[in-house]
Parts: sequence; structure tokens; C-alpha cells
Amino acid sequence: MKKTILLIAAICQINTALVAQNLLNYNWGEPVFEQTNIAENDTTGAVVLKQIDHVEWAYNDKGELDCHSVLHRKIKINNNKALENYNTIQLSNYAYNEIQTLKARFFDEKGNVIELDKSNVKKVSDENQNSYMLLAIEGAQAGGIIEYYWVKKGSRNYYGNYFTQNYVPIKYTQFSITSPINLQFITKSYNASPGMTETVDSTDKKRVQMFENKNIPALQSETRAHGNAYLQRVEYTLAYNYANGKRRIYSRATAAQNVYTNFIESNDKETKSLNSFVKKMGLKNDMTEEQKIRAIENHIKTNIQLFSEAPNNAELSYIPNIISNKYTNLAGYVRLLLATFRQQKIPYELVMTTAKSDRKFDGDFDGYNFLDDFLIYFPNINKFLDPNSMMNRLGFIDEEYLGTEGLFLKTVSMSGIESFVPSVKRIPENDYKETNHTTDVVIRIDAENLTANYTWNNGFSGYSAQFMQPFMYYANEENKKKFMDSFFFGETSTKDKLVSYEVLNEKPQNWGVKPLIINCKYSGDVLLSRAGNNILFKVGELIGKQMEMYREKEERTLPVEKDAARLYEREIIVHIPDGYTISNPEVLKMKTELVMNGNVEAFFYSDYTISGQTLTIICSEGYKRVYYPAEKYNEYVAVINAAADFNKLNLLLVKQ
Repeated sequence: MKKTILLIAAICQINTALVAQNLLNYNWGEPVFEQTNIAENDTTGAVVLKQIDHVEWAYNDKGELDCHSVLHRKIKINNNKALENYNTIQLSNYAYNEIQTLKARFFDEKGNVIELDKSNVKKVSDENQNSYMLLAIEGAQAGGIIEYYWVKKGSRNYYGNYFTQNYVPIKYTQFSITSPINLQFITKSYNASPGMTETVDSTDKKRVQMFENKNIPALQSETRAHGNAYLQRVEYTLAYNYANGKRRIYSRATAAQNVYTNFIESNDKETKSLNSFVKKMGLKNDMTEEQKIRAIENHIKTNIQLFSEAPNNAELSYIPNIISNKYTNLAGYVRLLLATFRQQKIPYELVMTTAKSDRKFDGDFDGYNFLDDFLIYFPNINKFLDPNSMMNRLGFIDEEYLGTEGLFLKTVSMSGIESFVPSVKRIPENDYKETNHTTDVVIRIDAENLTANYTWNNGFSGYSAQFMQPFMYYANEENKKKFMDSFFFGETSTKDKLVSYEVLNEKPQNWGVKPLIINCKYSGDVLLSRAGNNILFKVGELIGKQMEMYREKEERTLPVEKDAARLYEREIIVHIPDGYTISNPEVLKMKTELVMNGNVEAFFYSDYTISGQTLTIICSEGYKRVYYPAEKYNEYVAVINAAADFNKLNLLLVKQ
């Protein structure tokens, strides 16, 4: 044990000295070939032998803070799939311009070496005419090693994260932050990642935060799991500048102050322009608060184009420019929405959060790290608005934010001075009953001609309508008809005829207010076949094609995470032909449940009644949560597969 402690201490001393030097002199040494053992079932075909990142801030001769960084990767390529993934290095134009030194090489066990540098980088464009810089390591082959590094000088956030695990094995990883002694970073590790250690060099007046780890296994991908959020990583943020005292910097309190200044404060010209803009919205005094919010959202999202990838340019987010240009960036969209709600004296809280599929919001880590995206919360009606999407409407935000936490910024006034006060609160999961797909089918079977006429009426509410209701209004009749064919029958649609259809409540502003209704009439024989004098009826296909899941491995490690909680309710009425009976109705009885803490949290039920020549089937399926722990995976799969089993059901109609 003592030897281990001494060894670690020695490594830290050596590495600290290494990263404290000027990163412009970084050198990767001679090419050293390493063999790796790959399991027979490995599909990645790669092992990261070395993953090194250094970031160093230092004051220049003018007393300004410069940032240099090094990224170094060494990857063993074991098959052609891995070669395709790693034999090109892609850089944005912005990142490329900050690179001072770039070197890459390929070498194999025989000593063959191919070397490249910044002069080999080429500018290319994709199909959308977006340009970027590309370095292709031509001549690289499976069995060899690809290695590259670059040194950059340029802008870098004083907060961020470092992933210490990936979907391929990593043999060695190291990350360091070097700063002047007056600047101190705080860090936190996640998902069993080792933490960072700090070393202070009083002589050189430098402070070094260091992390290293060895032999990190690959994270295995699993169905319906947000794998990225469970990768080992370290979060960091600049917390103190002791030259200015012990006051926290880059905290959520300072974020609240900055957001208020940038998003709320405005001048007289902006106010005048906004007042004219609001007059055109048709708001009335007798409207409820929710009606006003919906009218404001619909007017802005109908008349102002959002360019979410546009730069954070003050001119783009200046309210008179937004109104005259009829487009803006995300900051401008948020500013315009908030200004309108303030003008109408509608209480709100601005929410900042992050996509849960990448990283879980951590309410205990006080920094800017998880403040990536905006939502707007209305406490009086307990609903959220999503400014990130022109299609989403009040009450329905991107599923990435459901069931996570966020930083809620509430406006307060003290001594006539307004500001935001931050607090961490939960963004709830959606109510599964409000995201509902209802199916009502009535089918009449013509036994003599072996055909059927049936109505198939569907209602979509909440997230079930998300990818249809906002867009259906803009589709032409030809595309709508194609949709009806493919959505309800898929590949079998050519055998049955769409007789007629109607679409109700298709306008985007109806999303979350009225369900999207699609009523269709079909005629055909796709669900029927002869079995001697009897008829085989594919009744299960009337609920639509269902996904089927299988056990991927012996032990599930990641939780199941759905996009949204959902409910499916189906009623199927079958008019049995005269002279026929159903010989196997008992197959329609099904009951599968997922139970947590004594409560049913997911289910599939089906049952039936027969009255005379009429069969009525009631089938319901629900997922009340967006999150199910790994130990409930098999029960979750059982519910999913119950729906798939129903989809395969056949009824035998026996001629008397």
C-alpha cells in the first residue's frame, strides 16, 4: 500500500511539472507501437491508448489573460470500421484558426510511419454548403496506430467538462487545468470518475488541477438509454479570483445578474417598437392569462423566424431589428417573448437547463455548467413554454427537459431595483394522460367476397401529435394521402384502398389545446385470409405496428429513459358476419404490468365482450414515467412486448 501511494505521488509531481511548462513547446515523442487485446465480440475495433487534454491560462506582458490548450489522441486501429471512424480529423473554421501547431501520424508494427501537419489540412464543404477543415490520414490501415495532437491559442470558457470515458476502451487519460495562483477552479466528478487533485506552486505562482486514470472500460450502448449522461466525466468552473477578494465568480448568482442585464434591460426605442408590435396581436382585456400567453406565442412564432444557430450578436437580438427583419437568434427570441410578457404584466420565471441525454442537471454544482438552454415557466398556470422551437406550443417543451432540474430565475424588486433571484427546481415529467393516442375502429367483414369496410378514427394529443399537428396544416393533399396510407398500413397499404379521410384541428396553435383528429375509411382484404371454410382475421394489426424488444445481455446497467410519458387507448368493434362465430376470443385477454413501490407505472391491458354478432375489444397501454430504473428493465420489456404480441393476434372466424 505504501509503495502505491509513493508511486502516485511521484507521477503527480512529474506530470505537474510537465503541464506547468509553456504548452507551445508540447512534444509527443517518438512513435511507440502498442499491441492491444480485443474481445471477439468487440464491434468498435478501437482502443484509445492515450487521451490527453491540457488547458493553461497565463497573464501576458500586458497583464491580459491568455489561454493555451493541448489535445492529444493516440488510437489503436484494429479493423476497417474503426479505420473509417478515425482516419479523418474534422475541425470547424473557427477552431482551425486558433491552432498554432497541428501534427498527425500513422505508424504500424513494421515501423512504417506517415507524418502530416497543418499544411495537409484541406477546406471542404458538405451538401448544405457548410465549410470546415479536414485532415485525412491517407495510407492508414487497420492494425496500426493513428496519433495526433494540436496546440491552440484562443478563447476558452472558464467552465466546462472533460469526459474520461467513451464507447471504446481508454488505456490512459489525463486532464489538467493550469492557472495563475490567484485563480481557483472547483471541480466535481460523476459516474464513478476519480476526482481532480490540486497542486499550488508558490514559486512559479501557478495552480494546477490534475486528473488521470487508466484502463477505463468502454460504456456499452443500451436500448432506450441516454448513454452519454452516464459516461465518467469531470465538471469544472472558475470559482475565485483572489486578487479581488473571496467573492464567488461564475456562480449561478452571477449568471442570474448577467441574464437579467442581457435579456431584460432595454431602452426607450425598444419599448416603443415593442408597444407597436403588441398592438397587432389582438390581445383583449377579457382574455385569461393562458389565452394571452398562447396568443403571444402564436403571433411571435408565426411572424418571427428563429435561426437557432445564428451567432450571439447584439444587433440580431435588438428588439426593433427583430421586428423589422422578422428574424432573430435564440437570444433575441427569448428577449422578445419576455418583453411581451412583461408588457402584459404576465408573471413568469426564466428557466435555464441542459439536455438530459447529454448530462444530468446537477443542482449542487454551482456554476454556469448546466445553463445551456432556456424555457419560460408561468407559475399561475403551471405550464412551460419552449422558446427553442417555433413549433412547440405552451405546455409542451422538448422532451430533453422533462423530468430534470433547472435554474429558475424569478424577478424580484428591492428598493425599486429589479433583479433575478435563482433557485433550483424540478421540471416535471408530462402527465401521461395528456399525451394520448386514441384509436376507434369499426370493421364490417364481407365473408362472401372476403373483404372488409372499416372506419379508423385516431386522435393524437400532447407529444403524440408533436411531429404531425404542427406540420399537417402545411402539407398538400397528395402528401396527406400518402401519409394516411403509410402511417396506418405501412408496407401493406397497396392492398387496401383509402376511401376517404378528414383531418381536424391541424393548425399549429391547436397543439396542446385540441387533439389532432384523423378519420379514415378503408376497404380491402389485407387483414383477411381463407382457412378452408373459415376466415383468419388479423385483428392485432388494427393497433398499428409495434416495437418488439429483446434482452440485450444478462444484466442491464443503464436506466430506461423514454422521450415522454404516454397513453394509448383503443376500441375495436368487429361486426361478425352472419353464420360465423369466433372460436378463440380468449386470446384477446391480456394483462401485463410494471409495478414500482406498489404502484402500476406501466401497463398493457386488453379485454373483450361479445353481444350477438358484435365483438368489442378494449385495449389500453400506458407509460406513466419517462424514467425506469435498470432493475425494472425486464418488466418494461414485458409491457412493450405485450403490445407487440397483441399486434400478432389472429382471430379464427368459424363458419357454422
